[in-house]
Amino acid sequence: MKYKKLVITMMIILCILIIATIVILVYSKNNSKENKELELQEQSYIDFLNNPGLVTNGLKPEELKTEATFFTIDGCIDKYLQYVNENNNKAVYNLLADQYIEDNGIKEENALESIPKYTNIDKYKTKLVYVITGVNYSIYYVKGSLVEEEVYFVVNMDSKNNAFAIIPSDSKYFNTKINETIETNQKEEETIQMNDYNVISYKYLEDDEIVDEYFQDYIENALLNPDDAYELIDQEYREKRFGSVEQYKIYVEENRTYLESMCKSLRKKYTEFATLEEYEEYFNQTSQNGLSKYQINQESDKKQYICIDTYGNYYIFNINGVMDYTVILDTYTINLPQFLEKYENGNEQVKVGMNIEKFISSINMKDYKYAYSCLADSFKANSYQTQESFEEYVKSNFFEKNKIEYESFSKEGENYIYEIKISDEQGIYQDVKNVTIIMQLKEGTDFVMSFSIN
Repeated sequence: MKYKKLVITMMIILCILIIATIVILVYSKNNSKENKELELQEQSYIDFLNNPGLVTNGLKPEELKTEATFFTIDGCIDKYLQYVNENNNKAVYNLLADQYIEDNGIKEENALESIPKYTNIDKYKTKLVYVITGVNYSIYYVKGSLVEEEVYFVVNMDSKNNAFAIIPSDSKYFNTKINETIETNQKEEETIQMNDYNVISYKYLEDDEIVDEYFQDYIENALLNPDDAYELIDQEYREKRFGSVEQYKIYVEENRTYLESMCKSLRKKYTEFATLEEYEEYFNQTSQNGLSKYQINQESDKKQYICIDTYGNYYIFNINGVMDYTVILDTYTINLPQFLEKYENGNEQVKVGMNIEKFISSINMKDYKYAYSCLADSFKANSYQTQESFEEYVKSNFFEKNKIEYESFSKEGENYIYEIKISDEQGIYQDVKNVTIIMQLKEGTDFVMSFSIN
């Protein structure tokens, strides 16, 4: 018996020793691996200190994802174009890269003659930026626009000396460079000498300023270049809402007055008015127009800005990259997930209220096709047999921009009755209209309705 116990004890000790040996071997292997990784990182850091110019070797430009840097680059090009617009040879010369000056034999006195000619300089917008990031010296390949004209630049930035330099470029060079891998044996980074003109002004924008950049970009495109603006609109939405770029252009023209009042770059200057009083009146009317509310939704790498303008119109920006987005212009044409969830989880009163908002929003946007489609067939037959007759009635009895105030809610059989008041969103008219909405809820988000104005 004692012998049997001794054998069992020896076997247990042997198992413990085997397990301990395995653990030690695994730990040693992992520790050795970690040490090797640390050694590689340390060697990489030493190489980096000794050869900062080689940091970019083997890299390919990547699309810039940092908003602060994007708008800083935009500011550098704005500064350059401003000096071009002012015919300031000295300033332009001091902003051009040394290599560009040398390659083109540029002198200070002929700097303006040696660069491309630009139109609509005050309308410049940066559209796309690719970057090669070094230690202190980074290269940015930039695609921009001057209304309908595409323009290209290379912006070199030296963060150590807080200076930048510009190279005017073209589409061929841009497309070549953003697809090209850097190959260099240069051990030292390039540097840019600071002067009175090329100091970097870093831009760090708050959320409301960033959202407004997207809003202003879309509004300006809609007014100045509707073909491009149409391409910015979500494909499913634009096909269902407009169907063609021609219909979109009609929409823009119908809403031009409101869009122009919110577009900062298109606002009139005081020199365009006969008197200061006229300018002050115009300024007071337009200076507060723009975004009134916004919400930022962030899920993993997806970002969305939900915006409402002064007139209660929606702009839903789905962000792909910096100033790379698609936009949806209302909440009723297609079922958006966040609004669909609210609708499905709401009671009957919430659903009817949301549907009324869709109806009034479509009237505010002059989307009479959608508004007319909301009406029950029997109501159409008795009151508005054609869309044109309905449109005529709306224009005569509703405001240009209608604001809703919800009153009493009740139910009679299958009909939901909501008493609402509508007033002038712009405050031009002081009267209030009492409206009775009678609605039936159908499958999903479908509904039909009729209304009367008292």
